[in-house]
Amino acid sequence: MHADLVALGYEGSYNRVAAFARDWKAARQREQQISGRGTFVPLAFVPGEAFQFDWSEDWAIIAGERT
Repeated sequence: MHADLVALGYEGSYNRVAAFARDWKAARQREQQISGRGTFVPLAFVPGEAFQFDWSEDWAIIAGERT
């Protein structure tokens, strides 16, 4: 990338181009991150959309007792 920019007349250093590329890449990754953006919880539901349950049972043994 630096060589291409120099061919176009850029007089800056390779380190500046590399630093810009690192910052740009980190910014794109932050934009695409899903988990850090919070969670959307709708306050209205269409009929049948909310309150769907799985009626199965699961058990765990905690301190030797089935819970």
